Amino acid sequence: MSRIQVSCPSCGNKGDIEVAEEALANVTRGLLAVNIAKDSFCTHAFIAYIDKNLKVRDYFMTDFQVEVPELETVNKIEGSQTPEQDKLDLDLIKINIPSKLLSFILRSIFIKKKVKILSDDSFLISHILNFFKFITQDTFNYDIAIISTEECENNKDEYSDCMIFNNLEIINNVDDSINPKDLAVEQQIIYKFLKESEPSIALIVLKNEILKLYNLSKSIGEFAQEHKEKLSEKKITDFLIKNHGLKIQKKFKNYFNLLLEIVTAYFEVEIATASRVANFLEEF
Repeated sequence: MSRIQVSCPSCGNKGDIEVAEEALANVTRGLLAVNIAKDSFCTHAFIAYIDKNLKVRDYFMTDFQVEVPELETVNKIEGSQTPEQDKLDLDLIKINIPSKLLSFILRSIFIKKKVKILSDDSFLISHILNFFKFITQDTFNYDIAIISTEECENNKDEYSDCMIFNNLEIINNVDDSINPKDLAVEQQIIYKFLKESEPSIALIVLKNEILKLYNLSKSIGEFAQEHKEKLSEKKITDFLIKNHGLKIQKKFKNYFNLLLEIVTAYFEVEIATASRVANFLEEF
């Protein structure tokens, strides 16, 4: 057994965990996900992602309560359609794009913000761009570029309208568009993606969740344009249940609010809702 020190990403408390040698032996270029149970050494539950050199590369909180709703029918993609590894190496993506950064980028795409990712590793550029091209195929249009730190410094004015991320740091948060504490839905989607060890399945899972958000928000926008009166949360939710086979699960209000934000920011449809935080959704 190997002992590794980890830090809780919520409270910062440190503790040692043991990882079996045989588990590490199976980690070649990817990451090993280790579940840290609640009360192991703090009151939080989280996942530590460890590479083959016993280095903790990322953390993921699991003690938030958000469930991504299910649909009766979902468009699926065949695994054979995923890019070849030389064009999209998912291990490189998982190792070099922390889950928190991925949640920043996804939210930026959902609200139609241009994105600049700071990286001086030129070998990553094609893999990162191919990754986002695949997972947003036939859904969200996006504007993402990977630039060097020097280029960012030399072109600050040019990039003033761009979300700029440097690893886990938000360098430029346009209009305060992203609140790092308000990304529970994106985090849950990313968790579903990261826990899949098979690359093609992981990509399909992520792509389908993005497709679901796109289709539902687009449909809400069209519904709102057809109904000029104020729409209650119940009326919109009933519409989604009837027309999309939506199955409401816990904490649906978080997901619902993200859908409305996408409708407004991405599809540019203003929705006159009777109440965004109506009691109707409090029970979910």
